[in-house]
Amino acid sequence: MTKSQFTGKGERDNDLLALIHTDVCGPLDMPVRGAYTLNRVPSKRVDKTPYEIWSGKRPHMSYMKIWGREVYVKRQISTKLEPKSDKCLFVGYPKETRGYYFYNPSESKVFVARTGVFLERDFISKGTSGRKVELEEIQESQSIDTPMEELEQETQVIV
Repeated sequence: MTKSQFTGKGERDNDLLALIHTDVCGPLDMPVRGAYTLNRVPSKRVDKTPYEIWSGKRPHMSYMKIWGREVYVKRQISTKLEPKSDKCLFVGYPKETRGYYFYNPSESKVFVARTGVFLERDFISKGTSGRKVELEEIQESQSIDTPMEELEQETQVIV
C-alpha cells in the first residue's frame, strides 16, 4: 500500500497504524478530528473553550479515546471454547455511524464496533518508570569470635 493519493508521491509508509489510518479514514478525517478537539480545549487568551463560548455549556470529553490504544472487542460469533473477545487497536471514529474503528492484528482487518473495553486505566496503573531503582542492602557477616565490646563499639553512632 502506498500513500500516493494523498501526498502526490508514491512513498511507502513505515508506520503500520498511520498507513491503516490513511487508507481507512482518508486524509480529511484527522484535520476534522483535530478541529473538533481544538474547539474543546481552552486557549491562552480566554479561560473558556470555543465550544463553551459558542454553546454556553462545558464540553463532555469522556468518549474521546487515545489513538492506538489496546482494546478488547467482543466477538460477534464465538463458540464455547473460543475466547469471547479479541485484542485490537483503536484507530479512529467513523463518520456515518456511532462507534469506533478497530484494527485486529491477528486477522489484519479494520472494522467498526460500538463498544470495547479500553485499557487506558490498566496502562496508567502499571506505573512502570525508568527512575525506580531497587537497591539491596549489603551486610558484612560478623564472625562469632569477635568479643561483644568490639561489636558495641562498631554500632555506636557518632554525631
